[in-house]
Amino acid sequence: MLRSLGAIKLVYVAGDRRDHYEADFNLGRIANRFFNEKLAPLLENGIGRIERMESLAAEHLVADEDFEKSHPAPLRIRALRKWQRRGQTFMPMILRFLGKRK
Repeated sequence: MLRSLGAIKLVYVAGDRRDHYEADFNLGRIANRFFNEKLAPLLENGIGRIERMESLAAEHLVADEDFEKSHPAPLRIRALRKWQRRGQTFMPMILRFLGKRK
């Protein structure tokens, strides 16, 4: 996992066949890679999933006028949308902040 995040890298040691690693202490680079490779795809994928949930909930709202009052799904979907937007808004700011730290 650390290697996939770029937090460590494989280092060659002459005459030794074992794997040796060296830590990368650049938090900005590690966070940037984690965001781009792990979080960004999840946030993008989440957009489509939330839209699908919204359309399914809308179908039920049309069929049952009391659906929104009797079922917590619409409220939860709105909360998911809100957190998804926050993630897309704040992650680049956090990455810029981490990248400027020395």
